[in-house]
Amino acid sequence: MMDELEDDIPDEFKGTLQITRDVSKSEDLGKTSPSNGSETSSVDDKILGSNVNDDSTVESPPKTLLTNITEKITPLVRRISTGTKNSLNGIKTVNHSAIALQAETATNYFTYRDGIIDKAVGDCISDIISEVDGALVGKYLLTEINLWDSDKERLILLMTNCVISVKYDFIALKILEYRRIFLKNLDNVVIGDLVYPPGSLVPRLSGFADGLTNMVHSCWTQTHINPYEAFKPRDRNARGVRLMWNRGEPLKFAVKWNPFNDDAPIFTLTSHPLYYHTECNDDDRLMFSFDEFLDKLRLIIGRENYDNVTIHHKSIVLQNYVGLSSLIHNRNTLGFFKVRGKFSF
Repeated sequence: MMDELEDDIPDEFKGTLQITRDVSKSEDLGKTSPSNGSETSSVDDKILGSNVNDDSTVESPPKTLLTNITEKITPLVRRISTGTKNSLNGIKTVNHSAIALQAETATNYFTYRDGIIDKAVGDCISDIISEVDGALVGKYLLTEINLWDSDKERLILLMTNCVISVKYDFIALKILEYRRIFLKNLDNVVIGDLVYPPGSLVPRLSGFADGLTNMVHSCWTQTHINPYEAFKPRDRNARGVRLMWNRGEPLKFAVKWNPFNDDAPIFTLTSHPLYYHTECNDDDRLMFSFDEFLDKLRLIIGRENYDNVTIHHKSIVLQNYVGLSSLIHNRNTLGFFKVRGKFSF
């Protein structure tokens, strides 16, 4: 019966195992003990189950099919257990066969292309800027946050007499619309963290969306994440500046809740997403930073003696309580001109 089973074993699993003794280690480990004169067996002898001579070889019996299968599975089990241990320790496990979620890069933004912002500024200088605006102090590409908490990509031209916000089509290379804010009309400039009012569902919805995305990503990349941290409410975690010229009066209901109203006496800015990309050099990053814009704005207000402007340092409240539309809009950066697969908009 055993002969018939051996005949069924494939040729690749047949053969003998040759084990060669390490002479130097055997001599050290097989020395005679000075206390009782008995001979101590070497580690190799214990493994083999019998004492052998140093210069001899041990011929093992033919390996069975079960032994070979075990030897092939053992390394796989060891790799899986090692990967699980690394994942639990927060170490990313690389799986080249898995479909990885591609991270967003700066090249997805059309504004990252060389010379495109200078082209937009040139068009604005020739078509929009006039003598009443004064001299050009700085050009910036920032994010405008409207009353409905939606992020919009805007080209900001800081002049000595005004701030011009331009919606520029960086694909068709043309001006779509613009807004001029005269500094003499400002009464308040608020600088601080972007926060939501108490009771707003936006942080919780944002945390749920981020947690779901992180869980899917962890499944593909075989990484371990803390579910509590993954689904924790997410605030804006950003700073911004708000320009106001409402004479301290609250916004009217018709103005505040009209999604098509672009003339509200309030203007909120924060840094452009490209500011956080490592591909951008330091010079470009200054153009995407609201802090750089704010420093120049302060300089103009002090130099031109705009005594009507009061600067406040406090949180900037974004009046958004549910925010499903803004959540979808902002997570997909629909307010920015980007390459989106086979489409660009």
